[in-house]
Amino acid sequence: MSVSAAPHELAQVLDKWPDLRCLSLDCFDTLLWRDVHKPRDLFHALPGTTIVQRIAAEARARRAVESSGRGNEVSIAQIYQQLLPNADRAAINAAVEAELAAEALHCFAFEPIVALIRVAKERGLKVIVVSDTYLDKAQLRRLITDAAGETVAGLIDEIFCSSHFGRAKAQGLYGEVLRKLKLPPATILHIGDNESADVSGVMPFGVNTIHLKQFSETAEQRFRLEASIDGLLHPFVPSTAAQMLPHRAAISQIEPQIEDAAERFGATALGPIFRGFDAWLQGEAEELERERGGKVHWLFMMRDGHLPRLLHTQSRPDQPGYDIEISRFTAVAASFCDNAALTRFLETDDGTPGDILARQLLLSQDEINGLCAGLDPLEARDVVLATMKGGKSRKSVIRASRALADRLVEHVRAKVQPAPGDTLMMIDLGYNGTVQDAIDHLLQERLGVHVAGRYLLLREMSRPGLDKRGFVGSEHYDPFTLEAMCGNVAVIEQLATSSSGSVIDYEEDGSPIHLANEIVPAQAEARRRVQQGCLRFQAVAPSASSRVNTSNEAQLWRQGAATALMRLMFLPMP
Repeated sequence: MSVSAAPHELAQVLDKWPDLRCLSLDCFDTLLWRDVHKPRDLFHALPGTTIVQRIAAEARARRAVESSGRGNEVSIAQIYQQLLPNADRAAINAAVEAELAAEALHCFAFEPIVALIRVAKERGLKVIVVSDTYLDKAQLRRLITDAAGETVAGLIDEIFCSSHFGRAKAQGLYGEVLRKLKLPPATILHIGDNESADVSGVMPFGVNTIHLKQFSETAEQRFRLEASIDGLLHPFVPSTAAQMLPHRAAISQIEPQIEDAAERFGATALGPIFRGFDAWLQGEAEELERERGGKVHWLFMMRDGHLPRLLHTQSRPDQPGYDIEISRFTAVAASFCDNAALTRFLETDDGTPGDILARQLLLSQDEINGLCAGLDPLEARDVVLATMKGGKSRKSVIRASRALADRLVEHVRAKVQPAPGDTLMMIDLGYNGTVQDAIDHLLQERLGVHVAGRYLLLREMSRPGLDKRGFVGSEHYDPFTLEAMCGNVAVIEQLATSSSGSVIDYEEDGSPIHLANEIVPAQAEARRRVQQGCLRFQAVAPSASSRVNTSNEAQLWRQGAATALMRLMFLPMP
């Protein structure tokens, strides 16, 4: 009997066959998954060897074995004998070890399969692995141990490798497995991701089979597009695996369970982006605390910090996070602390229409009407700039700005109540950090704190010398790539924001005053469902996989997030 199952359906599959005595599993893309899009992409991580060389060597090794009449299954040692024809045994063994190390770094256990193994052992079933692989069973067991841990490896009773028997599952390997097991085929259930090998190659022996359907056609198309984007974003660097999509396991588990299109979009498109950002923020907070001492306060800059705030609350319910409502408008308006600051603002203005410029300068509506009525925007701008040359007008603006600064500081103080020496970690999507530029010194002077801006995407247009870092930033990508990432960033901003209107001022006690919200209810509801999907991804991702080596996890998720971000912006799907 053969059926197909998505990952979330695996928990109940053993109940379909009450007389089972053995659970048989494929290894790669079933028990062990890789971070890469295609298995061959791992070969970029091999030191001193290109992917083309590694692929060609394997093809030559298979032809050599096939010409001798022994099928076409090979060992990894035979592959490296072709790759290094003039090397001695020690050099070949070292190259084999390097590939096994690369596999261990980029492999992890798929948790739904691990959970199924545990259930099988509780029911007294034998658990075996049957794999089409050039590894031998000792090498494969070691890889499972190194990637998934000794506990998982210890649950596996026997391992059967095609390299040992000289035939793959599609060529009758399972006949050899049955001869070794000495169990009736009907008491065995085999699960694997390759329908040709794991169903068509196994079921004729009378063994029950399940085709593990990893992804929907839509997900497969999205991963192909992401892999293409990854190839552009991350040119292949020797000794680094290529086309890494660490979110594949979580997507496989969660996507089939979501029916609502908006929620599914939030999980699959936004989930990988914000999951990596959230984990990175935790690392940044810990580093700030180690380096600076004091307490690190998480300040989520509304409105775009709304989705990161939701993720933080879900992941760390006991760690306070604060909604801080400082808009670009209030931050800039609070920065005209003296003539020099006001002059810098006016000199660097890039052509703001007159009425908007006057509002930014905190002129009253009557003053704005008096200056701008009947004029086109550029003429009105000239009039406003001319007015600002007068000492009386400038003093009025500076006085209003200082008063706004007092209220803004009170807003932060009332929300956070920081102690001198603490750090305010301002969390935002980015991408210039304009708000931090405007109020960094104000908060430091008034509250005696350190200010650290932490952004999803950071592409600064100047060098203000402030404590700013981006999850995706100039440390990781060249300026033209960052510029491309910022081109359509409004898509992300609209999906991450809250439903409140923009803040334009504060009461004396620091309570924010908002503009009316202009988002129509249907759009707000769709956005809420998108954000809910992102939260579902965040909840599932940690439990979708387990790995022993986590040394490259931050880089994995940064690369995956950047890839998902650019795919959404430039290769969107319906």
